[in-house]
Amino acid sequence: DLSISGSGVTQHQKETLKALKCQGLKVISALDSDEAGFKGLKKLTEADCITHYALTSDTDDWNTLLQNNNYEWLAKFFISTIKKI
Repeated sequence: DLSISGSGVTQHQKETLKALKCQGLKVISALDSDEAGFKGLKKLTEADCITHYALTSDTDDWNTLLQNNNYEWLAKFFISTIKKI
């Protein structure tokens, strides 16, 4: 678990994710579908440090989705939204 805030991806985070990816691990970015989330996804994609991504719905962030549902629902939603880079 590596957390970023909005589009604020640090060089260290990118290097850490890239190292995991180079080890053959799937690295999934789960960002909100807002301006900051799209900026963060662009930075991670340009740094070639993720293999997949998942985005929230157009209106809710991950926290709101969890508050309005349960863990099982959120897990299923998350898995259903994963896309390969």
